[in-house]
Amino acid sequence: MEVVADTNYSSGTALKTLQAMGITGYIPNTGRFEYEKKDFIYHSGKDYYECRNGKKLKFSGISENDKRYTIGQKHCAGCPFRDTCIGDKKYMAVRVTIDKPYYDQMHIRMQSKKATRLMKIRQSTVEPVIGTLVDYLGMRKVYSRGLDQANKCLTIAAVAYNIKKM
Repeated sequence: MEVVADTNYSSGTALKTLQAMGITGYIPNTGRFEYEKKDFIYHSGKDYYECRNGKKLKFSGISENDKRYTIGQKHCAGCPFRDTCIGDKKYMAVRVTIDKPYYDQMHIRMQSKKATRLMKIRQSTVEPVIGTLVDYLGMRKVYSRGLDQANKCLTIAAVAYNIKKM
């Protein structure tokens, strides 16, 4: 089974759930996501980052769903890249989400021709419908209580959309 969605559905929880359910997702990562950290190389076997001068940034803990890798300024003495890297700070830190493997997998999947084709199909079939429902049929917000009532509102809006298309 496959799912195509827009960037708003890109989260670690969603990506983990899709994988656990055996569903192949095609969801572009958020703009904040970095596949590779500029000027740093990740070594997954020993779980550390290496700067462009060959120094190790070791894992120093997890805070707020991010893994943190740091190196102190004493290790950067004499480094030719010091001014553009650590500068006057006491340490250099690289933060990555704990869900990075899921985001990386999605990034690679989204580079495929199939992903490009599926996103074009989605953009030409789903987006115009959502735009019409929101702009012309007043579906910016559902003013009913409960899931059953909300489903009725959306069903009626879909019927109105289909009648308009006919």
